[in-house]
Amino acid sequence: MVNEISYQSTPEKLIFDMHTGCLADDKSLALGYNKINVRRPIVSVGIIINGVPQIVPMILNKNGRWIGNL
Repeated sequence: MVNEISYQSTPEKLIFDMHTGCLADDKSLALGYNKINVRRPIVSVGIIINGVPQIVPMILNKNGRWIGNL
């Protein structure tokens, strides 16, 4: 899983696309295939403020639960 923002432009405008995680539990059976990857997914959210995209990691506790702060 890659979290990223990329930009393209046309003569008329600037366009972006944003890829963020799906908030799935990395330890779940559904993501069992991910155990062989060295890179671990980052739980994050994508936000857009005043037309500017941002990827914000979600802070997790030692049990993998979100602590409620960004």
